[in-house]
Amino acid sequence: MTTLCPHCRLAQTLSTPDPETRLEYCPGCGMAWLAFGRKQPQVYAQLETQLRQWEERLARRQDQTVLSQHP
Repeated sequence: MTTLCPHCRLAQTLSTPDPETRLEYCPGCGMAWLAFGRKQPQVYAQLETQLRQWEERLARRQDQTVLSQHP
């Protein structure tokens, strides 16, 4: 399956055979992106939740590093 690149709008993209989640790549401009098919809203919600968890974990680690540097 091929689609137009969202970046350059000129080149065709190659996609993986998985209909639910595909990694698409444009050989014209080099851009790559994920295409989620009909599960898109749920996948984005899961990614946003995971991102928040990573940001919170990073903030806690930075706080611990600052506290450990000051006696």
